[in-house]
Amino acid sequence: MHEQMKTQKLVAISFVWIFLAAATFANAETLHFAKIDAPAVTSEGRGVLTQLEIELVSGKGRILLNTEPFAGIQTQNSERVAYAVAQNFTTENLSGKDTIITFKANANIVDGGSAGAAMTVLMISLIENKTLRNDTSLTGTIQPDGSVGPVGSVLEKAQAVAEHGYKYFLIPKGQEMQAKTVEKETSQSPGFKEVKSAVEYTNVTMYAKEHWSLTVLQVANIRDVHDFMIGLKDIAISEIEAEKEAKLAISEITPSTEIFAEVARAGLADASKSLEKAKAEFAEMKIPSDSITGMIEVIKQ
Repeated sequence: MHEQMKTQKLVAISFVWIFLAAATFANAETLHFAKIDAPAVTSEGRGVLTQLEIELVSGKGRILLNTEPFAGIQTQNSERVAYAVAQNFTTENLSGKDTIITFKANANIVDGGSAGAAMTVLMISLIENKTLRNDTSLTGTIQPDGSVGPVGSVLEKAQAVAEHGYKYFLIPKGQEMQAKTVEKETSQSPGFKEVKSAVEYTNVTMYAKEHWSLTVLQVANIRDVHDFMIGLKDIAISEIEAEKEAKLAISEITPSTEIFAEVARAGLADASKSLEKAKAEFAEMKIPSDSITGMIEVIKQ
């Protein structure tokens, strides 16, 4: 009972604070406003898009976070990190401006922190008074050093982004391969069934391209995000071809075999480079046509 009363009191105080803050900000002059769709995942594991709005108004360097619904989004204080990174990136001092950040979602979101990179680039666009490209969405946490950190449910978010007509989707570097545990039922003999846990690996870049015509790009830091979404510069696309990638489908994988899978992928990448080098060197060789004919005859034997 005591804990319940304490929780109700905190909620009431929060509502009062938001009401007073909103009244204060309402009288401020709006300087810049922008919004972006940011993917998230619901408590049921479904990918959805949330609307993120940021408004810069005249003020005293304060930050107001507004979520709709009130308790539906947990941002994990990423708005404060985004605020600091945006100032460092632009070398702009926002002490004379207040920042109003609004999240709008139609479902209960469990990973609001994954919108950190989106918040940061949106703030930067406002400070620089530039427009974000409208064919791109992104996911990723934001770290104090400006790096884009890992998030969960990348494939589910990619699907939500594709369903809303976006052309590009930026994800944290290193999260191209997504794993999930599945249950497989086998029958060794009549009347007996065995259920085993297996790990399914999916290459998000390949899957999104094949199924949704969505181009997935990896970003390491806010500079990568800025250059693509504001500077309109191309990001080197890591197109992994099926014949060059050790594709891990549904199979039983343990932590130890996963290490060997990484080694195998690295080995395939090295072999691919060696093959390309050999092709180039062969193309530069000047071999008489009669010698080529002789080699073909030897191969046929």
